[in-house]
Amino acid sequence: MNEGDRLSFRLPYSTPRLEYSTSDRIFCMKQVLVFTDLDGTLLDHDTYSYAAASKALFELKKRNIPVILNSSKTMAEMKLLRQSMELWHPFIIENGGAVCVPQGYWTSPPEVFSDFDVTFFGVPYEKLIELLDQLRAEHGYQFQGFHDISSEVLSSITGLSKAQAQLAQARLCSEPVQWKDSSESLKTFQEELQTHELQTLQGGRFMHIQGIVDKGLGVRWLIEQFQQQKDITEVFSIGLGDSPNDLAMLSEVDIPVVVRGVNLQAMQLEHKSSVIYTSESGPRGWQEAIDSIINDYF
Repeated sequence: MNEGDRLSFRLPYSTPRLEYSTSDRIFCMKQVLVFTDLDGTLLDHDTYSYAAASKALFELKKRNIPVILNSSKTMAEMKLLRQSMELWHPFIIENGGAVCVPQGYWTSPPEVFSDFDVTFFGVPYEKLIELLDQLRAEHGYQFQGFHDISSEVLSSITGLSKAQAQLAQARLCSEPVQWKDSSESLKTFQEELQTHELQTLQGGRFMHIQGIVDKGLGVRWLIEQFQQQKDITEVFSIGLGDSPNDLAMLSEVDIPVVVRGVNLQAMQLEHKSSVIYTSESGPRGWQEAIDSIINDYF
C-alpha cells in the first residue's frame, strides 16, 4: 500500500476518510471501533494489569480509534480504569446492563469527562436484590452474593484491594454470586429466575444474575449511535474476549478476536470467517491480536 493509501482515523465529531486500494481490504469506512472485555482479556487474570497491551493501546490512541470497554465491572470500576488507561470513550457495564456515554461526546473534542449519560437495559439493582433475597428465603437456596459480604471478604476472594472491592460492589443492574448449592437446585433456581425475566451468566469467578441482556446488546446499540452521527457513513468493528459471556459481543463485530483462556474450547463462533484466535493469553494476546489486525487491515 502506498503512502497516500494509508488510513486516517478520526473521532465522531470530525470527518474521517478511510480508503484502500486493494480489494481484500476495507473500503470507504468512516469509523473503526474496538470493543473489549477486561478480566482475562485486556487485564491479566491474576494481576489485573494491562501493561502487556500498552503498546497496542498507544497505537490505537495514536490512530484515534476508540477502545470501548465492555465488562461485567461496575460503572465505578470502569471510570477508574478508563482514567488510568486514558480512554475517554463510551463504555458498557455489567455484561450489557447499561451503556455509559460521556456527556458531550458526540459534539466535543475528547477530554476528561466527569458526567455520563447512562442508558439502562437491565433490571435495577434494588429490585434484583429484593427478589434474590425473597427466593433464597422461600426455597433455601445456598449462594453468596456481593451484597451479602463485606468489602474485606470480597477482597480476600478476588485479590482486589478493599477500595477496589468497594467499587465492585457499587452495582447498578446485576449481582455476581458464588453458587454453593447443588446442580439440581441451580437448575430450579434458573427456571425461577426466568419467570421474572432474569438469567444467569457464568463469568470467570462468579455467576452473574441479571436481566435478559448481554454484552452484544450494548455493542449493537453503540454501533447504531456512531452510525447516526452526521459525519459517519459506516462503522467497522473489532471485538476481543476470552470467555463464553463474550460470545454475544463477538457475534456483533466484523472481526471477532478470541483471546486464549481457560474456556477456549467453548469459544466457538458460528458463521464468522474472520475469527482470530490468539496464541497468547490476557493482555499479551490482546497485543498480539491488535498487532495482527493493524498489519493485515490497516
